[in-house]
Amino acid sequence: MMKKSILFIISHLHGGGAEKVLIDVLRNFDYSKFNVDLCLIYPQGVYLSDVPSKVNVISLYKSNRDLFSRIENRIYWHLRIGFFQSFRINRKVSKTYDTIISFLEGEPVKYHRYVSRLAKRNISWVHTDLYNNYNTVGAFLTPDDELKSYRAMDEIVFVSNEAMIQFGNRFRLDVKKKVLYNPIDRQLILKTAKEEDVPKGKFLICSVGRLCDVKAFDRLVRVAKRLTEDGYDFEYQIIGVGELLLDLQSLRDKLGLSDRFQFPGYKNPVTPWLGRADLFVSTSKAEGFPLVVCEALCLGIPVVATRCAGTEELLGNNEFGVLTNHDDESIYNGILDMVKNNQNLEHYRQKSVERSGMFDIQKTMNEIYQIITN
Repeated sequence: MMKKSILFIISHLHGGGAEKVLIDVLRNFDYSKFNVDLCLIYPQGVYLSDVPSKVNVISLYKSNRDLFSRIENRIYWHLRIGFFQSFRINRKVSKTYDTIISFLEGEPVKYHRYVSRLAKRNISWVHTDLYNNYNTVGAFLTPDDELKSYRAMDEIVFVSNEAMIQFGNRFRLDVKKKVLYNPIDRQLILKTAKEEDVPKGKFLICSVGRLCDVKAFDRLVRVAKRLTEDGYDFEYQIIGVGELLLDLQSLRDKLGLSDRFQFPGYKNPVTPWLGRADLFVSTSKAEGFPLVVCEALCLGIPVVATRCAGTEELLGNNEFGVLTNHDDESIYNGILDMVKNNQNLEHYRQKSVERSGMFDIQKTMNEIYQIITN
């Protein structure tokens, strides 16, 4: 049987959730049935070395600081001409495919539209709530340009039901839509968590993610100050890198928490660090299907999370973790409910393990195969 030819498009392979999910997809792909190309707009990121050797990597630019990248972006934005970006990807991606997949919203969808005629089937993945977290506004000249790109798709896949609903609130278009939860390799998470012995002291509250506005980590810093004032002797850490690191460190120091609140930076894999936590807290303003919450559940860590598209679907109505509103008071009370008695904490440890049973990577991969070959 002739192999199917697949092209994935993504901006880069920095340490984001969608990029990690793509690596997990590529690691578990059946290369006896598929030839897979990966188009990176910018061949950068911590996951670059994790791309399987059987995947053919196509790079559009050398980096996001590449002279041609900067010139072509300037022409696009100032002269409103996308010809040069279109010409570039059409020069690099010249063969036909059974399926082309833009695996992330924003730039990958824009470039996907430029080559959509090369595929029998075009699919785009949406990993976030584009209504409450409209983070793609900087990739297109106008919302109508973004809408035209999605109209070029045969199907749009969403990582949660709420992400699909909110997409419909943002864009009105008649394209087939489907919800498919991200593939989570539970066994790999459990295995990598044991590969490094990370020391631990006091009761540890942990968060993980890019240090950016949508993750709203400043909420946790302020809540940590209040918990400390109320006599709770905890340690805190936020694992990740990002543009708000100095601001968050400054807030921590201003609140007198430098001796108990750490920013250890980016960790790959993150699971040995995450696995030592007594409580995981997500303070995000918006999420699609948060990979790190899935990892915490797999590791049996109790979860407190603000109400977002993906966290509500993962945690149910406080069945598998504690959901809070987005104000500091709600987050404080959510953490307090979890830590003020050990029975509550133990209950949610067991519920985390129970919920992680929903993750079956082979089942999800089979659904992916169905989508891309339908």
